[in-house]
Amino acid sequence: MENLPSFNIIIFIVLFSHVTQFIPWQTLAKDLPCRTTCGSIQVKYPFGSGHGCGSPRFHPYIACSPEGDQLLLTTHTGSYPVTSISYTTSTLIITPPQMSTCTSMQQSPGLGIDWASPFQLGQSTFLLLSCTPPTSSLTIKGSPVCDTSSHLCESIYTCPSVIGLGLPLFPPTNTCCVYSPANFNSKGELDLQKLKCMGYASVVSLQEYPDRPFPVAIWGGVAEQRWSFG
Repeated sequence: MENLPSFNIIIFIVLFSHVTQFIPWQTLAKDLPCRTTCGSIQVKYPFGSGHGCGSPRFHPYIACSPEGDQLLLTTHTGSYPVTSISYTTSTLIITPPQMSTCTSMQQSPGLGIDWASPFQLGQSTFLLLSCTPPTSSLTIKGSPVCDTSSHLCESIYTCPSVIGLGLPLFPPTNTCCVYSPANFNSKGELDLQKLKCMGYASVVSLQEYPDRPFPVAIWGGVAEQRWSFG
């Protein structure tokens, strides 16, 4: 039996569930030769650029676009550009197009992974935005999810782009939820509709400054994924 290493995704998000339908370019990808790069991303085993390339465990979740300029992770909730891969730590970073950042906030259907895939969500902190208050009542699998003591909601709600979610400038923080460590529900999804939130963001890192009482959050529309197989 093939003995393979183990990997994680970072939204900045590990993924499992059978996918029965895929976007049209996947059919086209069967006719493309295997590539060692896709756009700026180096493609190495166990990944492949398309059908017949790399380990079959990772296709069709990971494949290169027909144009060869973008590596994509595809799940039952959509396709997400891969911006970096660490083969040392078995993690990759995806950039969900509808994830909010400080410069651009927008309504999002959420995010999901397939439980049958070799991926899982990496260690992540999500901010759920423009939720029906109070967010202290939000639960996933029956457990409260919000850290009400965090300063992160105050920080992101100073971004002028909050108006993209229908919020006023400097909105009350009881419509925001710090979800850390983030996880998915039993369907492998961050179901914003069920949580009654309009958008979400992720914390890429926290930067310490001597003149600030709290670390400053660096926002980004990214998610970490980890992978494993064997």
